[in-house]
Order: sequence, then structure tokens, then C-alpha cells
Amino acid sequence: MKKIKVTVRKENGVFWGNTENIEGIVVAEGKNLEELKKNMQEAFAFHLEECEKDKDWDFVNRYKKGVDFVYEIALDGISQQLPELNMSELARRISISPVMMRKYASGKSKASEKRLLEIQNGIRTIGNELSQITLL
Repeated sequence: MKKIKVTVRKENGVFWGNTENIEGIVVAEGKNLEELKKNMQEAFAFHLEECEKDKDWDFVNRYKKGVDFVYEIALDGISQQLPELNMSELARRISISPVMMRKYASGKSKASEKRLLEIQNGIRTIGNELSQITLL
């Protein structure tokens, strides 16, 4: 099964994904990551059908047996969205290298889906802890 890289961004509350390592580009969106994945599969299937109509047999033969999408989530906007969140301290808290976290936050590296979930869970844990604070 061929692996296709999909870069994911979240803008204005919508997840956007685009293919990276194939001829042409396939784009999809979704209100959450699961919907984006479903829509990407549908968009790619449509693209494959169009390639068949265009008799682009090289592309069709390369991908008709199935593909495995590898989702990479861009975290480079998180520093702008939450400037009060210290990336190095978040990294230490969730046992990620602070250097890698800064690379994710600056856009120099892209986080895997698994790493994204670790970071997201860490941020949510901090959020839950903050919401339980009562000031006297």
C-alpha cells in the first residue's frame, strides 16, 4: 500500500488537509480531524476516478490498490494562538524534547498524529487544572 503524506492545518475552526508527495494535489476539509480523514478518502477516490477518465494509467496503477494516508499536523500557529503557553514547559510536562517542541511551534518540523494527540492532551490537562482553580 502506498503512503501519501497529508499536511493538516486548522484555520478559523476548520481542519484543512492537502496531499504532499503525489503528482497533483488533493485537498479536503472537516470540522474535526475524523471528518477531514473521511473527506480526504472521498476526495482521493474522486481524484483517482478522474485520472481513470483522463487515462492517466501511471497514476491509477500506482494507487488503485489502496493508499495509507499519513497525517502530519502543523503546530506552527499555536504560539500565536496561545502566547501565554510556554512551549518548553509544556514539552517537559508531557516528556517531549523542548527543542522538538520549539521546532513544531515554529513550523520547522511537523508533528505526527500521535505526537499531536500527546500535545493536545497535555494542553487540555493544563486547561482542566486551570478551570479547577478558585481564587480567594
